[in-house]
Amino acid sequence: IKNNNLIIQGIKENYQEAEYTSGRINTNGKSTWKYGRFEVRAKIPKQKGVWPAIWLLSETVFTDGWPNCGEIDIMEHINNENIIYGTIHSEEYNHMTNTQIGGNVTVNDLDSKFHTFGLEWNSESLIWFLDDQVYHRVDKKDYFKDEWPFDNDYFLIINQAIGGFWPGEPNENFKKTEYIIDWIKIYQ
Repeated sequence: IKNNNLIIQGIKENYQEAEYTSGRINTNGKSTWKYGRFEVRAKIPKQKGVWPAIWLLSETVFTDGWPNCGEIDIMEHINNENIIYGTIHSEEYNHMTNTQIGGNVTVNDLDSKFHTFGLEWNSESLIWFLDDQVYHRVDKKDYFKDEWPFDNDYFLIINQAIGGFWPGEPNENFKKTEYIIDWIKIYQ
């Protein structure tokens, strides 16, 4: 905590077998939600190899597995792009089969200014917004006939991955990043 903000740091350091350490908030086993409005006000780091995210995962992941359980990515960002992504994953629509459903929006000052990343979720739709401006919407009737996995209890994860298949590895001179979270609000 610094200046009343939560800071998730990504640090280049040897820890056991890892070259990097980072952190996350994970409400699994603590709090879950079925529908609601989710808002996270944050500054997003922009560096090669960095993958900050805000996402929801169904509790059924432990019985149904992924992607059958359903995943809702409220915000994902990679590298030093000026783009954020909002995406869903399900058995029918997921990145493993290149069928994921998502939208994106360009934001030039992700790392220098706080923005509010949000999702409104109900039994019929998912709506993504940035600073109260809608940029993507998925309506159940348009994509799902039977298998709408978004009617379960979901837990929240806010994390900063370092490396991985999507952003690739950080530059050699990578030392540290800061994912700064001002607040998290959830309404039902």
